Amino acid sequence: MYFKVEPTGCSERKGLIQVRYCLYLDPEDHGYEKHHVQVPIAPAEGYKGKPEDFQKWIDSLPKVWQNNPFVNHFVQFTPEEATDENIMYIGELALKMAYEKWAKDERPIIQNQPVKIDLSATRKSICVARVEQIRAATFEKKVQ
Repeated sequence: MYFKVEPTGCSERKGLIQVRYCLYLDPEDHGYEKHHVQVPIAPAEGYKGKPEDFQKWIDSLPKVWQNNPFVNHFVQFTPEEATDENIMYIGELALKMAYEKWAKDERPIIQNQPVKIDLSATRKSICVARVEQIRAATFEKKVQ
């Protein structure tokens, strides 16, 4: 199993830095087949037919295998806590905690620790700058 930080899910939120973790399974992991799916490849021009023919069109498209996350998890960090090392540590921790539940066929819901919100303009600008750095970086790790 492995995790990746999804840049589109990273943002400044209420004076904090929000990071989105996508948690994935490997073929040998429990329930892998539930999230390793075939998806159609739609042409750029999209669908131009009649509404009643849409499903037939979808079924006729070529397909590719795709590994979808088994969990997406959001964590909010203070700017001081949003170091590269801590982002990686929390990703690994979230992956392990989610998989423990997943492997027992339980809903993999993870509770975050509460953090103090600071809505000052200075704090917000610091968060926005750090979010841009996170979005530009690659955070992912395979965990055994």
